[in-house]
Amino acid sequence: MALLVACAVPAPSRALPAGLRTGDLIFLDLGGSPLCDAIEDVTLAQFDVAGPRLSHVGMIDAQGDDVQVLESWPPRGVQHIPLREFLARVPAGEGCADGFYLRRLPLADVERGQRACERLRREIGREYDDAFL
Repeated sequence: MALLVACAVPAPSRALPAGLRTGDLIFLDLGGSPLCDAIEDVTLAQFDVAGPRLSHVGMIDAQGDDVQVLESWPPRGVQHIPLREFLARVPAGEGCADGFYLRRLPLADVERGQRACERLRREIGREYDDAFL
């Protein structure tokens, strides 16, 4: 959550971003399910904002031309997946964001993002936490 506060969130985008860096955060509005709606409502209330509605986040792990996303997804838990697979989760249709939100730490914090990604890589294989603890 601290990273979310540190990164203002712009309008969603459909085009694949250029120049992705390890440690960039990519947010999705998965919308439509009671669980996603609950996550979005709590997030909006916690930050006392009207939007955007965000229910899922991943961290970019860019190794050359190979861009992966680290995420936690039921039932597989913490995993690496290709960026295109991550983005394919954005639902089409009314009431859903038409894309993703990408945020990066300021250039001065590049090492911080890389360290966060290294730590998250060590969590690959950890079970999904249904209670979000």
